[in-house]
Amino acid sequence: MKCTNCGKEISDNNAKFCPGCGTELKEKEIITEKTEIPYEIVQQKRKSELESRLFNGTFYFAGAGIIYAIVGLVLHGELNFKLPGLFIGIGVVLFIISKYINMQSPITDHFKFRCPVCHEENIVDSTIDSGFTCSKCEQKMVIADKEIKIIK
Repeated sequence: MKCTNCGKEISDNNAKFCPGCGTELKEKEIITEKTEIPYEIVQQKRKSELESRLFNGTFYFAGAGIIYAIVGLVLHGELNFKLPGLFIGIGVVLFIISKYINMQSPITDHFKFRCPVCHEENIVDSTIDSGFTCSKCEQKMVIADKEIKIIK
């Protein structure tokens, strides 16, 4: 690896400071010689933004219905399922719609790889044309010519 400040080659991968200039080496600032990241292609359904929002809405509405039912039971000593039933019903409908959208989603190629900084396993859509970040350390990367590369 190289120091990001002076560019000196550092042989100790666990070094906290550069032996040349003394700069503190932070994990995200380490530049590796090899920027191409090995990956394997896996097939996975492409999840749309709408599907994600509907699926998350499922839990919000169903959870709100359950909370209303519990609060009503505690405060009034009886179960009134009008409002909680409505919320739970909306949650079930949103869940069914999101599953229908998921069944219609095409299966596409995705890149499965380990981040060279934190070694977290990531899966990204191979058709992505802009940069993306690691799900754990947020290292910026990009797909260029069907290769995953670190943005320095």
